[in-house]
Amino acid sequence: MQPTIRFSFVTAFSDDPFGGNPAAVIFVDPSLSENILVGLAKNLNQPVLAAVSTASRLPNDGEFKTDTRFVRYFVANGKELPFCGHATLAAAKVIFSLTPQPQMGLHRFTSRLRLGSL
Repeated sequence: MQPTIRFSFVTAFSDDPFGGNPAAVIFVDPSLSENILVGLAKNLNQPVLAAVSTASRLPNDGEFKTDTRFVRYFVANGKELPFCGHATLAAAKVIFSLTPQPQMGLHRFTSRLRLGSL
């Protein structure tokens, strides 16, 4: 059985649902295979898919604080990008919309660009 993955479509830089820069945002387990992420990017067919995970340890980069999110970016053809600004903002919008107001605080994002692995 395949895992169930919830997703959001978000437009950055606009309050018009069909304006701005669109991105799909998913929250995944960091061990999810790249093949599944590529398949999701192709099926969701958005300019960028932001695959967000939390991890206390990432390969070759030591420890992160618990509020750090690791983001991988995939375009609709399945190719991975080192970074995407509007997709990061879209991910932050989803996180803040799901976080109760009193618990909102600093959220850190890191990507493979920071890790230097692409």
